[in-house]
Order: sequence, then structure tokens, then C-alpha cells
Amino acid sequence: MSNSNSVHVGQHGWMFLTGGSNHVIDFYTIEGGRIDPNIISGWADLIIHRSENFSQKGIQYVHLFVPEKLTIYPEFFNGELPHFNSHPLAQLSAHFSRRAASNGVRKTVINPIEYFREQKKHFDLYWKTDTHWRFEGCYSAYQLICKKLGLSPLKDLHHRPYSEGMISFDLGGKLDPPVREKGRFYDFTYKAKRIGRNNIVKYKEQHCLENEEMLHVGSNVVFENHHADAIDAKVILFGDSFSEYRPNLLTGMLAETFRELHFIWSISLDNSYIENTRPDIVISESAERFMTKLPADDFNLEEYSNKKLKALRSNQI
Repeated sequence: MSNSNSVHVGQHGWMFLTGGSNHVIDFYTIEGGRIDPNIISGWADLIIHRSENFSQKGIQYVHLFVPEKLTIYPEFFNGELPHFNSHPLAQLSAHFSRRAASNGVRKTVINPIEYFREQKKHFDLYWKTDTHWRFEGCYSAYQLICKKLGLSPLKDLHHRPYSEGMISFDLGGKLDPPVREKGRFYDFTYKAKRIGRNNIVKYKEQHCLENEEMLHVGSNVVFENHHADAIDAKVILFGDSFSEYRPNLLTGMLAETFRELHFIWSISLDNSYIENTRPDIVISESAERFMTKLPADDFNLEEYSNKKLKALRSNQI
């Protein structure tokens, strides 16, 4: 087995993304993590602005940061991480602790690191050969979201139907030869039903392109849940591959919890969509490795998806 330039093979089969567009290893080996301090303060300003804006409109808001796998499992890395606490979430936490005006943001931001470090004593939270979380990691984040919103999490999600198989995940698949891992994929939507999809999702499903990387952003689905136990609230979730437009990760868990759930694959908010939908709750989720870029909150789902679909039909993606 030969290593990839972007994948580190650590102890006991644990693999870590070290390269990629964000060159993740720099977060832990270079002082300051190669991150402009203005980006960190920009994230703080953005979350405070969002929180204040939604509060004025009577909308509950929480933001979930998903820690990089290396942030949670540094003990399996073969080598030195001399500036481990330079990773983005550590920097943001330090920034908030120094900022008196950010006291209220504690009601908004979910930084799962401490809880994940406790949970990992009992469960593997991430796949060994993938950058993404397993059920246990996703459910732990779901628990934190419910706690932040003052709600009780569903306790039976691990009993939902699932499929299993040997999978070449995103890190193991980069090696020669590829390394496979036994994956398990749930469908959490027993009570919830998908009632809507936009043109990007429709195109992906019609052409079997569900995993096409160029077609992730802009995916939009809507679920309804008329079960008597569903929390009577309308939720919009802005997220990425840790949420998914399919019902196997955080989107599925939340769809099973609330009366209505809208998912948009974007870390930048679409304020027009929010105004038209009139949600009770807005949840945003973003992976730690993408904190090197600051969302502009100028995303327009309809314009983006129409432009993307036009490109798709012209074979220009």
C-alpha cells in the first residue's frame, strides 16, 4: 500500500486528510494554522450578526462546527503536530473567550470538541478511512443541537433500517491499492417523507450522479413529518456533506424530529429563501476544514440551481 500526497496513514488503520485544497495538515503544524486572523474574527462577527438578526425576527438559530477528524483523533497520527492548537476551532474558541461582546453567542455556537472527546472513549465517531463521521458522531452532534434548542433528541434512531457493505471511502480510495472499510448507511426517515427536491437533486437522481462532487452545492430537499411525536416547528438546515441531501446523516435525523425540514447544501445563507419559508429555526453546519473561507451570506438558491442546470444541459459542469 502506497500513501497518497493528501492522505496520512496513521496508527491502527486510521487515515487523515492532510492535503486537499485547504492543506489541512497546516492547521496543526504551522504556527497560526496558516489562517488569516481576520478570517477568525470574521467568523465571530458573522455568527454574532446572524444571531442578532434572527433573534429580532423571532427565529431560533444555532451554528454547528464539525471538527476535523485529526482534531478529535490526534493520537493516531504518526508524527509531530507542533502547533496542534492552531486548528481553526481552537482559534475561534480562544477568540470568543477574549471577546466580551460574544457572551451571548454561547447560546448559538455548537463546538462539539469537548463532547466528542468524551464520546470517543465509547464509540468510533468517524470512519477510519473517510473524512466523515459515522452514525455515532452524527448522533452526538444531533444531541448537541437538540440540547441547544432545549429539545429532547430521539432515542431510537440507531434502530432505523440500514444497509452495509465494504466501501472504498474518500481517503482509502486514494491509496494504491484502495483500502476498503465496512460501511453502514441508515435511512432515518421512518415518519418523515420527502415532499420536494430542486432541479439539481432531480438531475442527479435521474442520471445516477448522487455522488458527483460538482453537483453537491445547491442541492435542496424538503421533508414533512405528520407523526404525532414530531416537534411542531419548521426548520431550515444549511450544511454540507456532514448533513447531506439524502436521509442518511444529519438531515435525516432532523427530518425525523421536526414537522418540516428544508435542507440546502450551502454554508452561505440564502436570506430570500429564509424570508419566503418563514422558519421557526435556522441551523447552519460547516466543516472545520472549510473555515479558511468566510461565507458571504449572499447565496441565491434559485439563481444558482438554474445556472447550474443550464450548465449541466450544456455538458459544461
